[in-house]
Amino acid sequence: MRRAVLLALLGILGCSEGVGDPPRPSDLGGSMDAGSDLGVDMPRVLDGVDSDGDGLCDDYELYFRLDPEDPDSDGDGFPDYWETVLAGLAPNDAQTPAAEDLVFLREGPRAAAQVPLTAVVTGAGQDYLGAFEALDAMDPFGQDAGDHFAGSVAAFAEPIENVGRVDEESEAFRGVVGRTLLGWEVRLAFGSVIPRLCHRVFPFRYLVVRSDGRPILADRRLLVILAPGETLEGGPFCAPQLDRCVAAPPGAVIP
Repeated sequence: MRRAVLLALLGILGCSEGVGDPPRPSDLGGSMDAGSDLGVDMPRVLDGVDSDGDGLCDDYELYFRLDPEDPDSDGDGFPDYWETVLAGLAPNDAQTPAAEDLVFLREGPRAAAQVPLTAVVTGAGQDYLGAFEALDAMDPFGQDAGDHFAGSVAAFAEPIENVGRVDEESEAFRGVVGRTLLGWEVRLAFGSVIPRLCHRVFPFRYLVVRSDGRPILADRRLLVILAPGETLEGGPFCAPQLDRCVAAPPGAVIP
C-alpha cells in the first residue's frame, strides 16, 4: 500500500520510456536519391534496404545522420536500434547513455550489484520514503529490471542525529530535521533468470518522496546484463525479431 501511494504521488514527474511508434517502411512509399546531396557515388536508397542489418533502414540512418554500414554509429557499445527506437537516446553521441547511469550485471546465478543513491534534504520532522520502480524495457521476452531486483533499503544518514528513526527494510527515514544527507541502496542480482547469451538493457528508477507528498528524487539508471565472456562492445544484443526495418519518416529528405 505504501509503495502504491508513493508511485501515485510521483505521477506528476512523468516518464520518458520509449519514443512512441517509429515510422514504418510502408509509410515511406518510394525511394530517395541521396547521392547528389552527400556528394558521393551512391545508389538510390530504397525503402527496406538495411545494409548493416541493425533493424534501421538505410534511408532512416542517412536521414538521422547515422552510419548505414555500422550498427553502432557512435561506437559506445549500444546498437543504434536500441538507442534510437527502444531507449530514445542519441545514437550519434558516445556520451549517451552516461557512464554513471549504467549498472552492469553478468549473466550467472551468483552475479550481484549494489547501487547507492543519495539525496540532501532539509527536514522539519517529516519522513522520507523510497521505492524501486522497474520501467518498460521493450524486451522481446517480456522481462524488465524487476526480474533482477533483490531489494532496497534505507542505508545511512549523515548526521545520524538528525533522524528520529531509520526503517531500513521500509526504505524510510523518520522524523528528519535539519540539513541531512540520506542514502539508500538498491540490490540487484541475476538470480534464477534463464541466461540468453546476449546483452540487454533494463531501465529502472528510484523514487523518494517526503511524507507530505513532495517529490524529492527520481534517479533513473540502466541495468546492463552482459552475456557470459563478452564485452559490451563485442557481444550481441538481444533484439526483437523484425520482419522489416524501420524507415525514415514519410516525405523525409536525405541531408
